[in-house]
This record gives sequence, structure tokens and C-alpha cells, in this order.
Amino acid sequence: MTIEFVCGERLNPAFALQRPTASTAGVMVWAAIAYNTRSPLVLIRDTMTAQRYVHDILQPHVLPLMQRLPGAPFQQDNARPHTARVSQDCLHTVTTFFGLPDLQNCLQSSLSGIIWDGELGIPRV
Repeated sequence: MTIEFVCGERLNPAFALQRPTASTAGVMVWAAIAYNTRSPLVLIRDTMTAQRYVHDILQPHVLPLMQRLPGAPFQQDNARPHTARVSQDCLHTVTTFFGLPDLQNCLQSSLSGIIWDGELGIPRV
């Protein structure tokens, strides 16, 4: 632990600020937002793999949300677990089974953005 002093108060211990010098672990969370609904925050404790993404994110959270909002675009970044074959297969299988639109047209990089329809307030790809 190091001690930092505020400028001009170097020798006065009442103005000492202690902070840890060791690096602290980060926290990763996942969430989805859509129209007038949102998913709960999901705390991700370990490294996110494609298999964990399917098991912990897609199946319990994304797919039920997609069923409630047919035709809504699904957007994600291009992180490796999102673009892995097992993730894409899961999404394709479910969209075919439930008759949802083909996600090949809806999946976008977060860099490309969404065009908002001014009249209805509905995003379109």
C-alpha cells in the first residue's frame, strides 16, 4: 500500500490518502436491452467461452427475449464467443425452430450501428 499526500499538505497525516498498489480484479457483466424491456444483469465470473456464452447467456436470456419480440434485430459485438460456430449454430437452430427471422441479416458489429425509424421509434438493420 502506498500513501499519497495532497499538494501542500505533505507532512500532515490528516490529509494522507491510502490506496492499494496491487491490481484489482475486474468484473464483467452482460445485459440486453430491447424496446421497452431489458434482461437482468448477468455476472460473468470466469473467462467467457463460446460454450459458456451459449449455456449461460443465449439459452436462458437471449432466446426467450427473442421469442417475445419477433422481428426485432439482434445486435452483438464481434467478440470471439459471439462469433464462434457453436454460438452461431445455436442462434440459427432456434430461429429456424421458432420461425424467427434469419439472424444472418440481423447480426451486426457494434461498429456498424442501428438506423432508428423516427416515426415508430423502432430500430432497423
